[in-house]
Amino acid sequence: FTEDYSNKYQWLYKLAEEKGITFLGLSDSKIGNAIYHPAAKAFAITTNFEKLEQEAKERVFAHEIIHGLLKNKFTIQLEDKVREFVKNLPKSSDNKINDVLDRVKGNIDKKIVGDYEELITYALTNKEFAQWLNSIKIEGETKESQTLWGKLKEIILEAFESIVGKSKLDELNEILDSILISPEIKEETTK
Repeated sequence: FTEDYSNKYQWLYKLAEEKGITFLGLSDSKIGNAIYHPAAKAFAITTNFEKLEQEAKERVFAHEIIHGLLKNKFTIQLEDKVREFVKNLPKSSDNKINDVLDRVKGNIDKKIVGDYEELITYALTNKEFAQWLNSIKIEGETKESQTLWGKLKEIILEAFESIVGKSKLDELNEILDSILISPEIKEETTK
């Protein structure tokens, strides 16, 4: 799949190839745009995928690859950090962001497998979501993670450390920063 999509997610595609995550092709499913199959370490696109614009197709590929990379990588401590992070997220004025929040919060509350990684897949593939998180200052924080995006970046880096190794975390941190290309969003504050 790396030859078909040359874009900002190229780093993920290379990592997927290194880790043995493969692309199965077209599924006959009409649910969603793609499906990750953990047992096969592979994902397939659905019939809905072809209706998407190129940029959306690239996000879908990246989203499913992230599921594959993070599958079974969450320790109890990391799950606790994600649960605490999600629990403290405020509502947004953007309905699309609220849809993401409702899905992630609801599924984590129900302990549905895979939804710890769902938060990260959205953060890495949805610039508006990342920018919204970056617009929310955490009261009393003085270090780099003074926004919710900074806090989530810490979780993302911890989740990816076992995948990429400590030596690649600086590179991943730069990639995470590049998601926020135009962060011109109204600032909000949370406790």
